[in-house]
Amino acid sequence: MHELETRHDLRRTRGGLIHVPWLPPQGQPSMRLDEIVSGLRVAIGCALVTVEDIHKEAGALS
Repeated sequence: MHELETRHDLRRTRGGLIHVPWLPPQGQPSMRLDEIVSGLRVAIGCALVTVEDIHKEAGALS
């Protein structure tokens, strides 16, 4: 995120954080690998078709 904020050549590049939970053998809370992969595919698909982002910081919703 620092690179996206500070490098002029990346100023139009979008970025963000996706929290990925542990796998069940790693502890709790956890999620099955197939569910994680499915969720990441949906998130990436949405990012690719979304033209304008909502500008909120630190997980704010309103």
